[in-house]
Amino acid sequence: MEIIVKKAISGTLRLVNGDSIRSGRVEVFHDNVWGTVCDDSFGIEDADVVCRQLGYPKAQSYGTGLFGAGSDPTWLDNLDCRGDERFLVNCTHNGWGVEDCSHSEDVSVVCKEALRFAGDPTLLERQGVVEIYNNYHFHPICHNGFNITSADVICKLLGFTKGALTFYSQQINTKGYSNVNCIGSESAISQCHQESWSLTTCNLNETAYVVCKIGAASVCDLKCDFENGLCKWKYPEINDNNDFPWRRNSGSTSSSNTGPSRDHTHINTTSGYYIYTEVSWPRRSGDKFIIESPFFYTDEPLRFTFWYNRHGTTLGQLEIYDISTKIGVIEGDTGDVWLQASFNISFGYHR
Repeated sequence: MEIIVKKAISGTLRLVNGDSIRSGRVEVFHDNVWGTVCDDSFGIEDADVVCRQLGYPKAQSYGTGLFGAGSDPTWLDNLDCRGDERFLVNCTHNGWGVEDCSHSEDVSVVCKEALRFAGDPTLLERQGVVEIYNNYHFHPICHNGFNITSADVICKLLGFTKGALTFYSQQINTKGYSNVNCIGSESAISQCHQESWSLTTCNLNETAYVVCKIGAASVCDLKCDFENGLCKWKYPEINDNNDFPWRRNSGSTSSSNTGPSRDHTHINTTSGYYIYTEVSWPRRSGDKFIIESPFFYTDEPLRFTFWYNRHGTTLGQLEIYDISTKIGVIEGDTGDVWLQASFNISFGYHR
């Protein structure tokens, strides 16, 4: 038996401490040591480069402190990517180890799954021809060799927790990936078996079309004090509108007079976590800070309650949506005070 160990080279990236294989704190390898990336000037273009270097199509979201703090060194600071670089180290930055950051500023990213339904980027239809991202392009999965177990894995990877309802073939004259076969326990499509991940002409031009079951979380999954993570709450997919990132924060906010001095559940201490965003820059009209619950179901009406703080200048509205329906609007500056808001939710499916 021969064992081959590949050594990481300078500029190699990894995601650490995430809640899935495609999320975590960004770490870069240099001078035989793994180190972190600082959030100074870090934006969606930088996050996209990180994800593409790791084999994903783009970033779903990014933020600071989402998956904990790393340890010395901090290798990269003031990154300024155009967005089309193939490697993060090709982006402009201060130079290796030239930084003025603490590890509370370590960057985290969540990458988009390397899967999609063709023609259904928002997944609202929960079905379509399955396409895999590889070598910077999406291509379909061929129907030959495909089975219900593989369809089940794909649905779960796309967020449909109840798996696949069915699958069948759809004729498209294109090349794709044949004999993709999953065993059911995979956490990424790349872990499913495929001989070479090379493109071939699909047999009879038949591609795999999958229909996922509607899967919904329970009401209990909405409860969260953010003390030990994000629970089931998440970023929605960041769009081209430069939406503001957010992070778990404790104590006072990093910018003066832009938020509370402490979490409302820890009045006499500086511990306790809450979700925080700084929206005073770049002040583009229409920019949004969004936090999203899981898709859930309730069989009876309920009262949705949360605490909030709004403090600073140029504050926009706090809008509460149920899927696409606006159910509430909050305005005004609360100063260093947490207030509580409640809204009625009817029975049925919600997000």
